[in-house]
Order: sequence, then C-alpha cells, then structure tokens
Amino acid sequence: VWSLTADVSPDIQAGNPHADRQGNAEVWHFYSEPVAPGAQGPVIPAGSLLAKWQGAADASERNRLAAEVQKLLTGDAPTDPQQPDAALRRQLVSLGGPLLAAAWKSAAVSQGPENPGVDSSYGLPASSFGPAGNRPPVGPNSLVTPAGSARSVRLPADLAEGAELVTVARVLP
Repeated sequence: VWSLTADVSPDIQAGNPHADRQGNAEVWHFYSEPVAPGAQGPVIPAGSLLAKWQGAADASERNRLAAEVQKLLTGDAPTDPQQPDAALRRQLVSLGGPLLAAAWKSAAVSQGPENPGVDSSYGLPASSFGPAGNRPPVGPNSLVTPAGSARSVRLPADLAEGAELVTVARVLP
C-alpha cells in the first residue's frame, strides 16, 4: 500500500521523482499547474534580452544585459514587432503585465479619492465625482450626470482590452 505520508515525508528533500518506502524508484512524481485559467505568469520570450540575462553566468555580462533591458523599456519600441525584444517590451509595459500587477492590486484596495487636480487625457475629471453644488448627496466615488446627457470616457487600450464595463445607474429625485 502506498502512503504519501509514509513514503515521502521522511526524506521530502530527496527530489522528484521520489521513491517509495520499499525502495521502488520513481514512484512519486510531483507537478504544479495554475489553479485557474490565466493564473500562470508571462513567459519570457526566448532569445530576448531578459532571457539572455537570465542565462548569463558572468556578472559583468548580466550588468550589461540589465542596462540593455532598461534601454528597451525606456526607449522606443523595436521596429520589428516579431522580434523577441518587441514581445518582451509589449509584455512588460502592458497595463496587465507583471510590472504593473502590484500597482493594480494596490489600486483595487484603495478607497481614497483619486489625485484631485491631476489632469489626464484618460478618464473623467475628478470634479465630476461626489457631492458638489446643487447635486444630490452621493458618495465621493459616485458620478453624477444630468438626465438626458451623455458621458464619454477615454481609456487606454491595454486597460479596455478584454474588459467588461459594468455600471449601476439610478435616477435621483
């Protein structure tokens, strides 16, 4: 009878595949996979600067490649979109990419008002939200628009791609 506890726990550091307690080799194999679709992180494109950096053994070579990755992110995009570095840059600068993942999580938790007075070509002016003037009393994150009017909201393509806009509207007295 196989027993994961009895077979593996006495020498868990033995590696994969793992023998059972009777000495039969390669009985236990351990794998991991995403728990939800899309849970896997981005894959570093083969042949990209970051892949080369990851494989470099020499510290001076890693430093040189790190500087090249920085130039890739702060400069213009490569002209050939099929190039591995172009794919890497798209991945890293994407609003849904790994560099902004922590910022999105942090922003989702934030309850405070957005930076008032900061002008942006995206979204709506901060003055459109919350109670003001003759508006009915509403929360600070509520958008109030007169009946019969239309609002346009400009969003970055990376943010809107694959997203769904859900709203709740009600007519106030």
